[in-house]
Amino acid sequence: MRKNTGLLILCISVLAFLTLMDSGMLSTSYAECISDEKVCQEVMGTRVEYEDLLTNLYFDEQDLLYEYHTKTFYYSLVEGSSSAYNPQIKAQSDTESVKVLFLGEITGAGIEQNQTIQILAYSDVYYYIYNLKCTTLPLMSINVQEDILREEIPMEMTLFDNQKGAANRVTNSTGTIKVRGASSSRLLKTSYKMSLTMESLGENTRPNHISLLGMRQDEDWILYAPFNDQEKIRNVFNTNLWTETCGTHNSEGIQTGIEYKYLELFINGDYMGLYALGYPIDGKLMGVNAAEGETLYKKVGWGSETTFEPGYSSTDGAVINGFEVKTVDEMKPDSIYEKWDTLLSYYKQFYEYRYDNEKLLEMIDIDNAIDTYLFLGLIQGHDNTRGFEVRNMYLYMYNKAGTLSILYAPWDMDLTWGNFFSEDWYANYVQQYRLTPQDNLVMRAGPLNQLIVNEADGVREQIVRRYRELRENAWSDESIKELLENYEADIYGSGAFRRELVRWPEGTANHPDEKLNVFKKYVAERFAVLDAYYADFERNIKVGNDYTFSVTTEGCEDTKLYQIMKKYSN
Repeated sequence: MRKNTGLLILCISVLAFLTLMDSGMLSTSYAECISDEKVCQEVMGTRVEYEDLLTNLYFDEQDLLYEYHTKTFYYSLVEGSSSAYNPQIKAQSDTESVKVLFLGEITGAGIEQNQTIQILAYSDVYYYIYNLKCTTLPLMSINVQEDILREEIPMEMTLFDNQKGAANRVTNSTGTIKVRGASSSRLLKTSYKMSLTMESLGENTRPNHISLLGMRQDEDWILYAPFNDQEKIRNVFNTNLWTETCGTHNSEGIQTGIEYKYLELFINGDYMGLYALGYPIDGKLMGVNAAEGETLYKKVGWGSETTFEPGYSSTDGAVINGFEVKTVDEMKPDSIYEKWDTLLSYYKQFYEYRYDNEKLLEMIDIDNAIDTYLFLGLIQGHDNTRGFEVRNMYLYMYNKAGTLSILYAPWDMDLTWGNFFSEDWYANYVQQYRLTPQDNLVMRAGPLNQLIVNEADGVREQIVRRYRELRENAWSDESIKELLENYEADIYGSGAFRRELVRWPEGTANHPDEKLNVFKKYVAERFAVLDAYYADFERNIKVGNDYTFSVTTEGCEDTKLYQIMKKYSN
């Protein structure tokens, strides 16, 4: 009986093997499929070329993304996988049994150099040569039925997460997508905003709150395109550094930063290059309670803290000094005007208490304000602060013991570490390394600056103490070096930088062989400058001007906004 059972199992195994061969889905290792050009020439010599021979290619069960016009399959190596460089291969064809041969090994050096490995797919009758690209980054594919512009359009999204220990290797979702950004939206390569959706009972569409790449659960996501950064590092490095080292350093423990993670993007099967996936700063992140009068503002345009004027925003209509209201109580039609009232009330309060150091301290979270001051100074955030003016900044305003107070959250920090804004579209709006490491940009806005002007007891000492604490820990040379080496592996070691050069030759880019060498040297020199600066900070600080306050209603065509501004004008 045991003998018969063994024969039965053997027969079933052979049958299964033959079935796999017949269906073109026989699994073999990559190494077993490596061949040379001579063998491939012999195979092709007896067969007919057929372009659509290979329909699917699987590496360790990963269904490889395929770019049709270049005949290229893309393989994302799973972190920590013992078979990443020698995966199990399955080839599938709609016509007949198909086999594959690879003209080259998968190696780390080859991946970094954006090596193309040729694939010979063949059956008894047909053959075709395809290409293989390998990466160490996650891959995202988006499909749409029309061009992606400023208005949201439907999309379908698939994400392959190659990170070690990923909860889900493949994530699918429907949703909407649109172009995002201000001046960056006019560049050839654009950033996007995605809103994920799902169908619920009754065919109702609702937000799809899910985690992507191990980040927080959300339905709103950003695909940031580092097009005008020669090293593709600044905004991602700065944003993550703030979040990891300063994000929750405030009395409430509120998170004031987000995360970015690199991936490579495809739209309708076309390779779109290197992107960073992240999520927005919003009321969900910071726990804003609109019902309690808490408000999140975004400073999108330059405008002084001393002179408030009416303006216009495409999202909010009539606005004040480049501020946008990001939290609006939908239950009250006029709630946005209440928020403008709150904004002006805060700065009027600031003016009235400008010499009252105790009150000024109540108007800010001192830890958060000092971190913002130090951080923007460190990275040379000239697109975030300019004397009394700030922009690309979120301000969370809340009531603290009867006094309006704010938390700062920096945003959009690509023009930093030497890079400066340019009016030239052909230069992608950037001047590379126009600033030197010796150039200091100091944030002069807000109550902290006024406290420095007032020479408030202990404030300068507290700033120096916090800087030294950061330098000894999260901003130490060793910590920064490790972070930059990890980003270098993502950007350059994955081969994505070289693919970016091919896909977007108009983009701002250094030579790939330089990697982050120039940037790392600049960062090290910048820290050395600040080490010396803060050693003398307490004695030689150059203070800003005294705070003033005025409101002009000239040109305000919104009646309700006019009435609010009029209340605060002289």
